[in-house]
Amino acid sequence: MYLIIILLNRTSRSIFGGLLFLVLINSLSSCKFFCKQCCEKSVEKPWYSSANLLLPNTVNDTTIRKAIRKAAEEAGGSLADDDIRIRRCPCDSLVNLELPPGWIIEGHDPGGVAVRSPGGGQSGGVDLPGSGSLTVGLNFLINTYDPSQQTDNREVAGRGYAGKGIIPPDNPATSKQIKVAVFDSGFLPGANYLSDSYLLSTTSCTNDALDPAKTNALGWNFTIEGDEKTTTDLTPVHHGSRVANLLVRQFSNSNIVPKIVPMKVLNGHNQGDLYGLMCAMKTAQKNGVKVFNMSLGYYGGLDSLFRKYIAEAHRAGIWIIVAAGNHLVDSTSLNRDLTTLNPQFYPAMFAAEFDRVVPVTTVSRDVNGLVVACIRQNYAKEYVVGAMDNSVPCYFRMHDGPGSSVLDIYGTSYASPVVAGWIARKLVESPGVLNSRADISGQISNTNQGTGNQVMANKYIKSLP
Repeated sequence: MYLIIILLNRTSRSIFGGLLFLVLINSLSSCKFFCKQCCEKSVEKPWYSSANLLLPNTVNDTTIRKAIRKAAEEAGGSLADDDIRIRRCPCDSLVNLELPPGWIIEGHDPGGVAVRSPGGGQSGGVDLPGSGSLTVGLNFLINTYDPSQQTDNREVAGRGYAGKGIIPPDNPATSKQIKVAVFDSGFLPGANYLSDSYLLSTTSCTNDALDPAKTNALGWNFTIEGDEKTTTDLTPVHHGSRVANLLVRQFSNSNIVPKIVPMKVLNGHNQGDLYGLMCAMKTAQKNGVKVFNMSLGYYGGLDSLFRKYIAEAHRAGIWIIVAAGNHLVDSTSLNRDLTTLNPQFYPAMFAAEFDRVVPVTTVSRDVNGLVVACIRQNYAKEYVVGAMDNSVPCYFRMHDGPGSSVLDIYGTSYASPVVAGWIARKLVESPGVLNSRADISGQISNTNQGTGNQVMANKYIKSLP
């Protein structure tokens, strides 16, 4: 594999600098349009200074750092070991490489990496042993794009704050189980979102192989904060804990127990990156998980490495339920159709290629039977499934306890686990009925069907209380 560090000469640097400035202004403008917090974070650590690579484990960190330092020196630049941050996925050959702000990492033909320096001068390069070609992807930042997270007071339309003490669903004694991974902000134990009996002990890896000595009952942490077993939900509204609660509710009055695997890929600000998400996907897959719930995503271009991980999970028969995505502005003229959205929203857009990727949006139904996606939420009649609460339009209702006030929450983040739970339950109750996304509409009652053109078959799945 050939690693190149490019330092531009004075003439080309001025041209490239002007183009890069325009690209960055456009990128940051779009970022602020969709997510102010994400944009502010990306200014501190731009996504273009971080890349994900698939490398053999024989290429160790010392070898990588030595090669990059040499390339920088030959190009007239300088990088110290501490400037080169490396993360490795225990259950895969995935490696994240991050350089200081100002450096740009990108794919380079044939099958290598180009690293652009903020300095000037000539280019230089070195070989990394162990691979003649390299799979490279940009390390996009991911976020929930949850409207309740993006306001200063963290309220949604005046409907209140997140609270502890939410009623846990019943947990029947049964041998019927299904493993579901929740890729989110972790889980808050002891807050009555779920009893511990719902959580599944899982195993991490050593050198790509499951290691029985590395087992944890509360899932795994794939963020850059805390150690790998620190999975406590630190978000102010307990985003991941709410999602897990809503998912398990869909098993009410059944004899099936969903075994939840909290995969912490988002920090306390509901922010993470593709490296953490892809590493978590591989770990969950090796632990035999059958359903993924991803109430998250990013607005941007297709990442070929992320697509590879989605394709591998799809080939393994895993259902991937994802949020269709939210916007932060209220505008009737705003395009929210995933099929024409620009920039696109991933992983929801993978539904166009993979038939067990299921994007979900919240819908409402008016007195004339018209079914529409709720305000600020993406849709697509070709492959988005609708979901709604059983009692309130465009929100999902949670309780603080018997006789107490209720809490209504908003966004595709909370629509996704409703459908994930419904699918997981159906897979156990009626094996063989669901083989692809096209089978879902036929399993939804005609009572839950209206008119319109924003979700599949104008049908919707109602959340169980």
